[in-house]
Amino acid sequence: VDEANAYKEELWDTYSSLNPNADRETYQAYQIFALGSDVSAGDLKYIDRNGDGIITNIDEGYLDTPSFPESMFGLRTGVNYKKISVAVLLQGATNYAINIRTDNNPDPSRGSILDFVWNRYTPERYEAGEEIEFPRLLATNDNWKDVGSFWMRNASYLRLKNIKLAYTFDTGNRAVQTLGLNSFSVYTNAMDLLTFSSIKYLDPETTNGVLRYPRSRVFNLGVQAQF
Repeated sequence: VDEANAYKEELWDTYSSLNPNADRETYQAYQIFALGSDVSAGDLKYIDRNGDGIITNIDEGYLDTPSFPESMFGLRTGVNYKKISVAVLLQGATNYAINIRTDNNPDPSRGSILDFVWNRYTPERYEAGEEIEFPRLLATNDNWKDVGSFWMRNASYLRLKNIKLAYTFDTGNRAVQTLGLNSFSVYTNAMDLLTFSSIKYLDPETTNGVLRYPRSRVFNLGVQAQF
């Protein structure tokens, strides 16, 4: 609370110096908020870029954070040992950021990502010393509607895209000979099994700011035969 009040006072000092006749009682520092609402504990601290003592859309600016990977890579490798083979496909991307707030930011009229609600600021959670990850929630949605640097997170990732484990039977195996097969193997594979990323709430490959159905892990079990 003290920090929020101090910032509001700092903005007021700037604004009043530029507008000597300004009314302190009606002054609203965060004019991006709904009328009558202003900066308080649990709010994001927006930078007064143009130095006029109020936070408006004019304070928006460009961020040096590309939303498309500058580098993408993949590695396919494997190993064979006797009758067992393992094949692995790794995929990754680096040097980019995405808007984790997404286009489905918390709003009283619809749902959102549950972590945004659980990990938001509340006086009770703050007093209990709990980790605060997100701003307070307001009925007007003021704290979440604008995209800022707080929401742009490093989306670099490494993904285990595919892993396959197979066992190949000898051509001299009685069952293989009985079936008249030249080769026979059984295998299992998994897709999108693991992803290593600093982003916890959504897929780092998500199109910037667009919330999509979570990526599913896929498991298969099969046989491969040649006659």
